[in-house]
Amino acid sequence: ANTFQISVRVTDATTKQTSSILINLIALDVPSVSSTSIAPLNGSAYATIFLASADATSINIPLHYSFGYLPGNHSSDSAGSYKGGVQVLRSFAPRNSASFVLSPGNFTIIATIRDVLGGYISQPAGMVAVAPPAHSTSASGAGENCAAAIHAAANVRTMIESAAVLASGEVPDDDICAELRLTL
Repeated sequence: ANTFQISVRVTDATTKQTSSILINLIALDVPSVSSTSIAPLNGSAYATIFLASADATSINIPLHYSFGYLPGNHSSDSAGSYKGGVQVLRSFAPRNSASFVLSPGNFTIIATIRDVLGGYISQPAGMVAVAPPAHSTSASGAGENCAAAIHAAANVRTMIESAAVLASGEVPDDDICAELRLTL
């Protein structure tokens, strides 16, 4: 934390009386990130479930965590100045981890941690390589791809329905993880 002092002194031109005040401003530090991670580092588009997590501390609790990505590979220096902005995978929430699937490509996963006063820090959690979904040209392969697409659509439908239940507040916080496990 940094402390700044502001001193104001006022003099009445007629009576020559003076008054002053000293104000101390304390600029608090943003959250301190102790670790970030992403697993696995490689996967298949729309099929592999990636798990990103971050651990941070701050005197200004509670902390909220958001996860997103930058297309391509970015170092920790360039990630903070990326002009296109981080594409959000999960908006701010009290949970320090998030699961998601990705489209094909290489991505830098970014964790952003925000404290209760609005101070925040963004840090890369790692880079992932996501391969395009496997396609087959054979008749049996086409059937397998169709079955996989139907299965994926069913999983998405289940996750959307579960998200609606979670968002409604009908599931107590303690049961959220159990509810999410049922959808995967």
